[in-house]
Amino acid sequence: MKIYSILLVVVLLGSCSQKALEAELISTKKALSDAETKLTALETKGDLVHLVYFDLKEAANINQFIIEIEKLREIEVIQSLEIGTFKDLGDQRALSEYELVMQMSFKDSAAYQVYQNHPIHLQLKAAAKAVLSAPPATYDFVRE
Repeated sequence: MKIYSILLVVVLLGSCSQKALEAELISTKKALSDAETKLTALETKGDLVHLVYFDLKEAANINQFIIEIEKLREIEVIQSLEIGTFKDLGDQRALSEYELVMQMSFKDSAAYQVYQNHPIHLQLKAAAKAVLSAPPATYDFVRE
């Protein structure tokens, strides 16, 4: 009888351990699934943003140059495009030597490379030489 009792206790403990392991496994699988979901969300959130600062010649027609920049909207890999002119707010740190800025976003670096080699972008670069007083400055970052 003692042997049966000991055996019963061992079996019960074994089944409890098995149930605890199964519960831990289910919990771990759920945590991994949640982590994968969050990672996917971050990958779609983390757009590549490309800023370009333009220093224009005094005689440059800024409105005509903006029209040329607007043609970039035809490039399918560009997710967003914004163009703005400098606004002096009295901050001495401002990049006031640039009259115009362009900001665009891309899904990833591969999309950016498509943009870099696209004929519309190459045409803009050629046209920009006539109105820029210096090469444009750029700043690229991944949106967090």
